[in-house]
Amino acid sequence: VSAAERDEICVKEGANVTLDPGVIMTWNLMTWDFNDICIAEITEDQCNVCTDD
Repeated sequence: VSAAERDEICVKEGANVTLDPGVIMTWNLMTWDFNDICIAEITEDQCNVCTDD
């Protein structure tokens, strides 16, 4: 996904954040990252919480 197609917010570390896309899209993949680390991923058929394993 290009930078122009992403919605980003900035928050301070330790602040609570609600991961709510607010819109239902037809894309097959949605990810949430923190400091370039995947923390959650939703695909067409499943939902995963990413770990550093």
